[in-house]
Amino acid sequence: MADRARARLRFLDDLEALRANPATQEAEMHKALERNLWVLGAPHHLMSSNVTLASIVKEYAEKKFKGARSARRPDLLLNTDPGDRYLLIEFKRPSQPISRKDENQAQEYADDLHKLLPAKPFDLLVVGGKREAKSNPQNDAPNMKVASYADIISRARHEVEWLLKTAAH
Repeated sequence: MADRARARLRFLDDLEALRANPATQEAEMHKALERNLWVLGAPHHLMSSNVTLASIVKEYAEKKFKGARSARRPDLLLNTDPGDRYLLIEFKRPSQPISRKDENQAQEYADDLHKLLPAKPFDLLVVGGKREAKSNPQNDAPNMKVASYADIISRARHEVEWLLKTAAH
């Protein structure tokens, strides 16, 4: 367990370096986190994407966005372990402040995807740089969470360090 925790700390070091690089694009963060959902916290360890969800997102994007806009699509759609909700994650560049426009984009994706997946509600997570100062979190939709990469990495590091301390005792 200790070896795995130390490997996770090394991964967090690499993720932090990626976050701190002003040239890092959202796709790089997306790829790193999609394969390491544990970084997002305990409730996310058991979540997964699957072929069905990926094909629904692809079908939605192909119908909704044509031409130059065809690259626009929801970043990651996950199924919760008990299967009672979906989690749609929208990644932004680490250097980009998260705006209401970004939050609205995630909500619009969820609204559209709900037509294809009507059985369960959607939770939304928008991850990027810090939140724009003029965006008051008290006004967020109840299903919306906004987080910075720095917050996520810091919390994950705290969890892993706690595991190492606990294992040492």
